[in-house]
Amino acid sequence: HISSLKAVVNLKLEPAHRAGSSSSSNGGKAGVSSSSDAADFQCPVTGLELNGRFPFVIHRPTGQVLSERALREAPAAVQELLAGKWAADDLIPVNPQGEELEKRQQAVAAALAAERARKQAKKASKEKGKAAAAAEGTTAVGGAGGVAGGDGAAVAVLAPAAVGSKRPPTAPALAAAAAGAAAGKKLKMPAGATAEVYASIFSTGQPKVK
Repeated sequence: HISSLKAVVNLKLEPAHRAGSSSSSNGGKAGVSSSSDAADFQCPVTGLELNGRFPFVIHRPTGQVLSERALREAPAAVQELLAGKWAADDLIPVNPQGEELEKRQQAVAAALAAERARKQAKKASKEKGKAAAAAEGTTAVGGAGGVAGGDGAAVAVLAPAAVGSKRPPTAPALAAAAAGAAAGKKLKMPAGATAEVYASIFSTGQPKVK
């Protein structure tokens, strides 16, 4: 079934050329024989008529219609006509019958299944990436508590609920922040400095010196 315009191919058909035809005997159509079994189109390479007696194919990228005999017997001419090499997947049989029709149906079904699987895998990968990014953001915020620094200081971190929230911090969050701040004041006094002089550089209270 046709699901989109991507499944539609504009065909390039070569009109049949026959000598001795006239417009008076065929209703005004020049170059078309009045015979009932005469075809209106032919292969542009071999001249075989597109009348159902000979197998024809459609080159999907270009829409060119030509006979299978041309592919076998005149590949160089076909390549020149198509302006390049062709692949077997680019050829669509015209009016396939029997086993050939079944093979074509199976190939189309397999191609559609592969396309659906590719889209589902792409969607799942995208959702996984979003989930990983969200998890990394939560980890960066962290929980309540203190993280020790290299010099023995501690940095207070509020709970995720208090970060970016308009609500005032809860009592446990304030207690955790206070504990972290107190730990940050427990700094080592540099060598040669007195406790009084070292304490005077702090504007908020006296730190506890080890």
